[in-house]
Amino acid sequence: MKYPVILQPDDNGTLLITCPDLPEVTSWGENTADALRYGAKAIEEALAARAAHGEPIPLPSGLLR
Repeated sequence: MKYPVILQPDDNGTLLITCPDLPEVTSWGENTADALRYGAKAIEEALAARAAHGEPIPLPSGLLR
């Protein structure tokens, strides 16, 4: 599954990455590649935590951002 993410410049020169479908996902990177890599890991961890706690796992919204 591919979840949409939002990349935004942060106030310290890094890129903030969030995932609208998984509000607990917030990460950052020095550049786009870093932010996407760390964001993917954060999404994996969020999904694993939801599964471990028996919480629902949403389907990706498919929105492009």
